[in-house]
Amino acid sequence: MDEPTNHLDIYAIDFLEDFLKNYRYTVITVTHDRHFLQNCVDKIIDMENGKATVYSANYEKFIQLKQERREYELKAYEKQQEEIAKLEDFVRRNKVRASTAKRARSRQIKLDRMERLEKPPSNDFVKVKLADAAESANRVLILDNINFKNIIKNFSAEIFKGEKVGLIGRNGIGKSTLLKIIVGDLRSDSGNIKIGNRVKIGYLSQGHEELNENVTAIDELVNCFNLTLERARAELAKLDLFAQVVEKPIADMSGGEKTRVALAKLILTGANFLILDEPTNHLDLPAREAIEAALREFEGTILIVTHDRYLLDAVTSRVIEFEDKPAIPKPEKISKPKTEKTSQPPKSKSQEKSVQQLEKLEAQIKMAEMELKMIEREINAAVEPAKLALLAADHESKLKEIDELYLAFVEE
Repeated sequence: MDEPTNHLDIYAIDFLEDFLKNYRYTVITVTHDRHFLQNCVDKIIDMENGKATVYSANYEKFIQLKQERREYELKAYEKQQEEIAKLEDFVRRNKVRASTAKRARSRQIKLDRMERLEKPPSNDFVKVKLADAAESANRVLILDNINFKNIIKNFSAEIFKGEKVGLIGRNGIGKSTLLKIIVGDLRSDSGNIKIGNRVKIGYLSQGHEELNENVTAIDELVNCFNLTLERARAELAKLDLFAQVVEKPIADMSGGEKTRVALAKLILTGANFLILDEPTNHLDLPAREAIEAALREFEGTILIVTHDRYLLDAVTSRVIEFEDKPAIPKPEKISKPKTEKTSQPPKSKSQEKSVQQLEKLEAQIKMAEMELKMIEREINAAVEPAKLALLAADHESKLKEIDELYLAFVEE
């Protein structure tokens, strides 16, 4: 599986984790989801600098073992460098003197035959520091009965100065849409939004809409903040963006590189209220940890939409769960029960028919949920209100269909 938790909401990830914990066969996965690694794997292959190292561990144990391994390798490297320096010094001082030339040749042979250790790579990412947050009103944001199409219904919340709030919910429920309404990219149908006095918003969108993809990363910073070329390069370098990467059009960058450019812009805004939509998407583990550290140290206010549970645990002081309506109880597992290795009486025709009906309903549920995820991805990518309205209607219709299928499944 290649990044299996990408684009899944927290509830779907929990389902996937439960499934894999009970899965009896081999699973190989590439993922940057640390919570997933912690819960679901017992062996990690760490690929770094063209080498693969195997650790029999979950994520937290892997971090500990990798650090211990690096410390050991660094000590061995430094010890060998000291020995090399001594041997080279001896050879240099004694190779021309007849009385010591033989010993010098012996040391030189030892040097030539020595298997040189490589210096272990640093595991430190460039430290990211957000600008100091200016003072603001105590009530940073007030949302009062916000409604938008059929996506957001009567949503209310308050966020206070210094809070770091996580916003979670099912895919397609309107989390990203709500952030766009707060920053003014979309207009709600009804309800009131109040931004506190002296509040300056910095917004990082999930789709990087704030970036001009027709220019280079350097030009983007120069144009938006009137920086010199040298200062623009320095700001991008803080996020590990160097050389040719910063000189190619943003459209040609990878998802992780675009996220880093967007973060560089966010830092330069000097905002005291950060609104972040999936800020760790496409980032590797060192970059995620650097962003987390910066957000923890930030003294301003944060509203963050993310499915990165490690980020939520590390940064947020409270979490708001975005719900549209109470969920209909669903069976814990849809998969067929394991077959017992004991003899069973033959099933009657009515029992066989019931099993067939359950299997049919299970297949219909899986298909409907896949279609729902496709609609949710379209909602997250949509910008035009007319298209959002159509997708919202499709989403609501598909939810009703799934609820009816689950009810039929339970009744069987």
